[in-house]
Amino acid sequence: MIHSCNMTYSLSEEGVDKCEKMLWLIPFLLMACSSGEEASPDSGSSQPDRSPEKQIDLGLLTLLEAHPHLSFEEPLHYEVLPDTGKAFVVERQGIIQMFDAQEDAEQAEVFLDLSDVISASGSEMGLLGLALHPEFEANGYFFVNYTTEEGTVIARMQADPETFSVDENTQTTLLAFPQPYPNHNGGHLAFGTDGYLYIGVGDGGGSGDPEDNAQDLNELYGKLLRIDVDETSSGRPYAIPADNPFAENGEGIREEIFAYGLRNPWKFSFDEERQWLWLADVGQNRLEEINVIESGQNYGSKRGIDGHGFDDFFFWRRPRRGSHSCGLQWKIVSFRETRVYESTKTHTANS
Repeated sequence: MIHSCNMTYSLSEEGVDKCEKMLWLIPFLLMACSSGEEASPDSGSSQPDRSPEKQIDLGLLTLLEAHPHLSFEEPLHYEVLPDTGKAFVVERQGIIQMFDAQEDAEQAEVFLDLSDVISASGSEMGLLGLALHPEFEANGYFFVNYTTEEGTVIARMQADPETFSVDENTQTTLLAFPQPYPNHNGGHLAFGTDGYLYIGVGDGGGSGDPEDNAQDLNELYGKLLRIDVDETSSGRPYAIPADNPFAENGEGIREEIFAYGLRNPWKFSFDEERQWLWLADVGQNRLEEINVIESGQNYGSKRGIDGHGFDDFFFWRRPRRGSHSCGLQWKIVSFRETRVYESTKTHTANS
């Protein structure tokens, strides 16, 4: 079992006067620290209860340093391998640090150094993602997402699961594709409990998705991908899960696509209790977005509704079933500065 988390919180008896100061924590809280396990990302015919009735008292939350004796250079991801007691931190400049997953850990060592391979020349480029295989302790496989001057690379590598030494000659490229612009590279990787690897890919960059990539099902840009890394098929070093929404579609649609219409999917995590897949998508100017992802659905990037375009980043949640060209998903939450907006039954928002 592998645990991953973006931030660490604990409860205290602090007063509600902290609410205004801590509203910026909302997106991290809603992404939820995950056990890395997923029951089913697609809710099927039974729809989950997404009413905004449950509220979090932010005054009861305190932000703590998980490892106060350690510091990192541009950390982007934190992952724990509980049975070994090891934690990993991904640094954008190409380093993965490893250390004991204890609060009093005082020293980290380099697990992997890709600084000579990656390009971090743009502020959204670099080593962006790490996912340890669910059977890492047996096979030593792990997966990285990084950018070069040519584009994005998704690769598998192998470490000795006992010594954690990495043989860089084991690198196998699963996916590689050019990036039209230096921004919007996505980068997060994670396994669901279905054993499949999920990959967030940005829309290719530029302002306002100038190439309309997020809505183009022949492209990987602006999508959440889902692949089977334990099998191969059709000359690829991976296979397409049989229940992927566009598997064997015969229309030229990329079969790796699990969901589309995303702008720059930054982080996502699996909520085992609710059987939800939470995904944070970066907004254009004023609003950001968090979605619950469902198989085959369109999250609307570039298709603003009722006057809400890229500047507002409001989109639909419930799609029209049976259509992969029209149905749009509602947002779950949008937020602007320190104001939080929750979705209602109409396409307006109440603070």
